[in-house]
Formats: sequence, structure tokens, C-alpha cells
Amino acid sequence: MSRVQAAWSITMKVAQPVGVLAAGALAAATSPRTAIAVAGGVLLLSSALLPWHSVTRKKPTCE
Repeated sequence: MSRVQAAWSITMKVAQPVGVLAAGALAAATSPRTAIAVAGGVLLLSSALLPWHSVTRKKPTCE
């Protein structure tokens, strides 16, 4: 569990500044409104990466 926590912590400390730099560069190249729209689109599309389970999963029964 500690390895997972360490990996998550390192990833978040790297991903957040990279995202801020990318959004800032996009805002400087286009406009802040465009950068916010792109960031919102990326957040919406990131849900496609989540594992999806069937809604009608059968519950295990005890025999």
C-alpha cells in the first residue's frame, strides 16, 4: 500500500505543474476562454479511461 501511495504522490506532484504549464501555454497562444474549454473537454474525455462495469452485474449467491 505504501508503494501505491508513493507512486500516486509522485504522479500528482508531476502532473499538476505539467497541466498548469500546458494550460498557460495554450492560453497564451489562443485565449483564456479557449484554454478553459479545452481543459474542460479533456476532463470530460478522461472519464472514458475509467474502467466501466456492466450495470446489470449479477451478485454472487451463497450456496
